[in-house]
Amino acid sequence: MSERPPPAEYLIIARGQWESALSRDQIQNTIDQFYVWLDRLVNEGKMKRGQRLTDEGKTIMRPNLVIDGPFGESKEVIGGYWFILANDLRGDRQGKSLSDRRSVF
Repeated sequence: MSERPPPAEYLIIARGQWESALSRDQIQNTIDQFYVWLDRLVNEGKMKRGQRLTDEGKTIMRPNLVIDGPFGESKEVIGGYWFILANDLRGDRQGKSLSDRRSVF
């Protein structure tokens, strides 16, 4: 009997911007729907939480030289990250679970 390998972690990076046409209520509703969906997939072992990025960012140029740039602004564009836990992203069961919230994003 062969053991199934542990699932790989695939990184999802979320943009930190919303469509300007959405109202505050629409944005909040979308966020609420997202977290219900995410909680379900985390509880099913299909996703793993990330976290919000901090406002602090540094670029290491060479030993003993650390600056906030030239890509420090990327922390303003990335809203957060999560991980998909799967053996294969092309699997029908995994893909269906993840695609049922495609309209939220």
